[in-house]
Amino acid sequence: MLTKFYMYASPISARLISTLILGMLIATAVACSGSQGVAGPTGAQGPTGETGPAGPRGFPGEIGPAGPAGPQGFPGPQGEVGPMVDIVGGPGFTVTEISDAIREVSVDFAGNGSADTASHSDHNHDGVYVTAAELEAPGGQLVNWTNLFNVPFNADSDILGSLSCASGQVAQWTGSAWACATMSGGSGSTPSASGDLAPRANTVTTLATGFEAGERTSAIIGADGLPFIVYSNLDIRAIYVAHCNEISCKSFTTTRLDPDPATGSYSSVALGTDGLPIISYYDLDKQDLKVAHCDNVACTSSTRTTIDSAGFVGYHNSIAIMPDGFAAIAYEDRTNGDLKYARCRSLLCTSPVISTLDSTNAVGQYASLALGVDGLPIISYHDVTNSDLMVAHCSNVDCTSAVFTRLVATGAVGQYTDILIGSTGLPLIFYFDATDTAAKVAICDNMKCDSAGSATLAGTGGTFGRWSSAALGKDGLPIVVFEDQSPNDLIVAHCSDATCTTATTITADSTGVTGQKLSVIVGIDGNPLIVFNSFDTQSLKVMHCSNEFCAPFFKR
Repeated sequence: MLTKFYMYASPISARLISTLILGMLIATAVACSGSQGVAGPTGAQGPTGETGPAGPRGFPGEIGPAGPAGPQGFPGPQGEVGPMVDIVGGPGFTVTEISDAIREVSVDFAGNGSADTASHSDHNHDGVYVTAAELEAPGGQLVNWTNLFNVPFNADSDILGSLSCASGQVAQWTGSAWACATMSGGSGSTPSASGDLAPRANTVTTLATGFEAGERTSAIIGADGLPFIVYSNLDIRAIYVAHCNEISCKSFTTTRLDPDPATGSYSSVALGTDGLPIISYYDLDKQDLKVAHCDNVACTSSTRTTIDSAGFVGYHNSIAIMPDGFAAIAYEDRTNGDLKYARCRSLLCTSPVISTLDSTNAVGQYASLALGVDGLPIISYHDVTNSDLMVAHCSNVDCTSAVFTRLVATGAVGQYTDILIGSTGLPLIFYFDATDTAAKVAICDNMKCDSAGSATLAGTGGTFGRWSSAALGKDGLPIVVFEDQSPNDLIVAHCSDATCTTATTITADSTGVTGQKLSVIVGIDGNPLIVFNSFDTQSLKVMHCSNEFCAPFFKR
């Protein structure tokens, strides 16, 4: 439909008409606009704002229940055998009861101070008597009956061979013969003079044979109270352990420690907190430092780990247990001429931390490690470049820092070192003075050993001091063994005081060329046990001393 507009003349102005037309057009345009379109997609999320301040700390929760009890610890070593408290009839003994208080006892000895058969003994007054054979059986309490003194305790008379003593007397060894002696206190008392058994010789047993049997031996008393010895046989280039069956080590069981070829020269052994031996040793073939953790007290099997393989390492090594129960090893890096330190992080020492302690000059030879009473490691060693005795006192158990002291610098000194913590709590360092050809001891003034006095153990008429090894005796006095190189004898020095300023020395073995590659420990009987090499017989031997001086036929 066609719409027409007619414009008539009127009094309204043309300007007003234009305004009306414009308004109609705007209204029409507004009425014709479309609906709102679809919203577009959401934009990307902006950055996260800053985290607000933490709220107030809540109250602590309740304490949880206690955990289960840990496993029982490993049994400690067997104690020494107590004195015989009663003697009753047995093979070789004749008892005649005179009254309730007096019994006449006749004892038939073999003539050398040891009975053919031992008496029964009621050690704990329970009425049960056991024989020496029963006590010496495997798993039983070992008693060396020839170690008994002042027996019989409850006897009024005694018969020894052709010697017949009157009532109130006992047979007694005077030092040269048997004689009757009056008991000082009547029935049941000990004799007035000491010793009624004949003096005894030291016992010597061959552990291994070979031209080079026993290169740098080491030994400990195991958790079972029996000696445990580590040695090498370079004739077949192998390392072995020997677990003794009794305190004298007259019989033993040997096991090859490492089946790899050409293993085991220098070795050191310690007793772990688990009651099992842990051994550091040098692998001849690979020129590496290794550790073996024994699986049992006899070490018939073990877990072996290579500790350090960076060059020619581990030739002189020494192992000790730190306060946390893990081992530490001081050893020589011969490639670089350094003293190194390995700190175990587990009982098996499968992942140790290795550090270089001293790299000044050619050092680290004859390293010996001990744990001081301050709970910190201390190491004695030889400075090859200057021929001096050195000591390092670690500032912590990891030995990340240490105080180094040139302890003795006069002459050619410091070979064959062995460090021992004395009964005073201060270190003693035994070493060879090649200039004076003497066995000497450095007596530390403090736990750091940054200064020390010195004493000569032996130094006249021979070349003393090679292969030094020391142990603390049952009397708290050091026992030191070393070689007299001039006649090639085995020397034992029993220190007269805690700092070893003086000592009593004896020749324990002078059979040919002997007394090399030494180790000494003190058994549960209080007597030294010495491992040594006999060059003439081409064998490794063990000597069980009959007394703390290791003096055969000695009586007090």
